[in-house]
Amino acid sequence: PAQRDVAEPGDDRRWGEIEAEHFVASVPLDQLAGFLGEACPLTWRGLRFVNILLDAPAQLGSTWAYLSDAASVSRVQEPARRSPFMVPPGRGSLQLEVPCSPGDPLWQLDDAELFLRTWLELDAAGLRPNTGVIGHFSTRLERAYPVLTAATRRARAAALARAAALENLQVCGRQGRFSYLFSDRAMEEGIAAARRILGVPDGMPPQEDATCPIEASSLDA
Repeated sequence: PAQRDVAEPGDDRRWGEIEAEHFVASVPLDQLAGFLGEACPLTWRGLRFVNILLDAPAQLGSTWAYLSDAASVSRVQEPARRSPFMVPPGRGSLQLEVPCSPGDPLWQLDDAELFLRTWLELDAAGLRPNTGVIGHFSTRLERAYPVLTAATRRARAAALARAAALENLQVCGRQGRFSYLFSDRAMEEGIAAARRILGVPDGMPPQEDATCPIEASSLDA
């Protein structure tokens, strides 16, 4: 059946009805709870990412580094240390995390101003790479981190119990479940959900001719 009154991404309106044999949900837990008739009021902290394109490898020295004294940047990451496929050969990149939420001054700041501000903070922290910048842009994530309180802990448990009671519903990903998953683990949960629906045995067959970067292994690099 056709879906009715479909909401746009980021819109919290109720979605229309969909009839299906199986469902896999990775939406934020408060949205999922609303679909199931449960109240799960979560407060979220957003993130803005400043993505910097470099003309040579950044050579940060680690997968990520936290900046405790910076006014805006909380963490800097070097994507190439997670996987070499995340940058073109001979190039580099950095991603700076700026905690802010919709309506905050940093959320609304112009890309060029935000880049200059965060670049200076990176320099002050001694983490500015000795390479040329060939471009930059920012992206925003409204629901990056849920804020845990005693009330939301109870609401979380009730929402997950309601979801678990539905035999044809699989949940996967972070969702605000307060389960800190790496990206590869979140994707593995999606694969496992699909396998359960299809009745495929657990486990992925080895692919000797393919390189499969695992995010967690980048911590040992």
